[in-house]
Amino acid sequence: GEVFDGMGDVTYETFRKPFARELEVRSKEQALPGKAILRSLAESLEGGSRGMPLGHLEGLSREEIGEYCVRVFAPALEQVLHREVEMLKAKRMQDKESGVVEENNPKFATATFGKLTEFHEGLQGKIGLPNANLMEGIMDEHCRMDNSNDKFVPSNYKEIETTPKGEYLVVTDAEEGRRVSVDSNGRRLVWNWEELLENQKAKDAKLVKEEVIALVLYTGPMYRWYNAVLRGFPAEDVEAVKGNRYATTINCIVS
Repeated sequence: GEVFDGMGDVTYETFRKPFARELEVRSKEQALPGKAILRSLAESLEGGSRGMPLGHLEGLSREEIGEYCVRVFAPALEQVLHREVEMLKAKRMQDKESGVVEENNPKFATATFGKLTEFHEGLQGKIGLPNANLMEGIMDEHCRMDNSNDKFVPSNYKEIETTPKGEYLVVTDAEEGRRVSVDSNGRRLVWNWEELLENQKAKDAKLVKEEVIALVLYTGPMYRWYNAVLRGFPAEDVEAVKGNRYATTINCIVS
């Protein structure tokens, strides 16, 4: 197979496989109801105390732990996953009836990889240069493009229907961010970019306002469109961005 320059006998396929696997695992991790699973397992745990909640497990052998998992955790996990599947079915049916754009199940998405020439061209070769006025560029990409008012439902916030313009307002307007956080009943927390900018880690990294705003946008529903631009899949998402490359926003994210 094709060999990377300066990397000995490492082929492109050898280099690609761990990234493809990580993409698959991260997609599944994002899709799983993590909090519900942990809560269910915690409720199922027997014994223990407030000071040593897992203390009763210390004396168990590996075989006994395996039996414990089958007897205690498996039924609890089954109930959580069953509820999640039923919710997904109901949401899928609701989206189908309302005509909302629905994201493909990431577990069944097929990743596509570019050529080495694209790797050497870098980010700007793929999406273009950012606007010299970073804040203006970010606003234009979310509020003044053909897809700015198109509704969509992201996989990381399945209960939320939003738009790129709406997400820009949620992140840049503190009051709107607080409203969305409260209305989500704990399902979503919108970080205030001004507070993050004062964080010591942000100061150490010498982040500027536009970079922090872009990062907060990425941690929310908009990650779906940014990833579609960079990955070139799923085809439905690539089509849905309507040619919007989010060049300024993505350059700020990776800068």
